[in-house]
Amino acid sequence: MTLLSGSGVVLAKDTPTYCVVKSFGTDQNVVLAALNWVCARVDCSPLSQGGHCYNPDTVSAHASYAFNEYYHLSGMLTGTCDFNGTAMVTTTNPSHGTCTFSDHRSVDTSEQSIGLSIRFSRGTGAALIMFVMMITLVASA
Repeated sequence: MTLLSGSGVVLAKDTPTYCVVKSFGTDQNVVLAALNWVCARVDCSPLSQGGHCYNPDTVSAHASYAFNEYYHLSGMLTGTCDFNGTAMVTTTNPSHGTCTFSDHRSVDTSEQSIGLSIRFSRGTGAALIMFVMMITLVASA
């Protein structure tokens, strides 16, 4: 696997990245604790017995899937693939068999947030702030 975390490597914008458990130097108890934490925040049902990512039935395999889901749902922000030093970012697709790992090109964020992009020039900042405040007041009334 290609190690990227902390490597100083800069990738092209369209390069898919994945968050997986490090294959060396990881305490399985720490990985298990992180897996439990992550599964309280993302859908880990594919890891259940009979789920498409159940096999191999190992802590590292299950944690890699869950860590990757969290990493992508968190917008791949710095620090969202660490899990107490047990995880790393890689460009090697860890998908196997029926278990497909998300990459930033395939994550559907339409249900996660609504983006607003406003372009303004000098002098419109104050007007924009007033507009947002008015909307907030009307919405809270």
